[in-house]
Amino acid sequence: MDICQTLGTRPSPKATKWLLLSSIVLMLVAYAFMGFYFAASGDVAPIMTSQLSFNDVYLRWQYSHILAAGGLESYRLAQSFDYLYMVSYGLLSFSLALIIGRKFEEESAWRRMSCTFAVLGPVAAGCDAVENAFILLTLTDPEFFPAWWAIAHSTFASVKWVILSVAMGWAAIAVLYYTLVVRRRR
Repeated sequence: MDICQTLGTRPSPKATKWLLLSSIVLMLVAYAFMGFYFAASGDVAPIMTSQLSFNDVYLRWQYSHILAAGGLESYRLAQSFDYLYMVSYGLLSFSLALIIGRKFEEESAWRRMSCTFAVLGPVAAGCDAVENAFILLTLTDPEFFPAWWAIAHSTFASVKWVILSVAMGWAAIAVLYYTLVVRRRR
């Protein structure tokens, strides 16, 4: 069966809206806990610089500041709460893509693209989960972890950011196209 046929009706529109609202609530809660623990950790590195560094020396420098602040456990907790955040944005992107896509005609390219982006949101969250697994591995020995862990961490972060950026751009363009073109034709 074609994924678009399945996603055209399942989950139901009501369940999809419920997923969207639940994901927003979960996102706010997870983000609050992450923010608290990141602040408590004493982390000074900008998130994009850290995630996309591909550099073990940079991560060791970042962790040295966290260790000096006595914030390693807080940093570890922040990374753990990030898993809830991943679930929330995976569900948010999935449900939002379905809600947007279901507004277009069944066989349209826009509807088919929405199916792709509905699946890609959870894929991005999966990449984020692997990225975080490497972060948690580096935290087991923040001064002497293997250099390839930093490369793997940044590789999965890069894939995540590319998917999320393209998905957000698609959603904005799809909403504009629907509002400015499709609704006016109807």
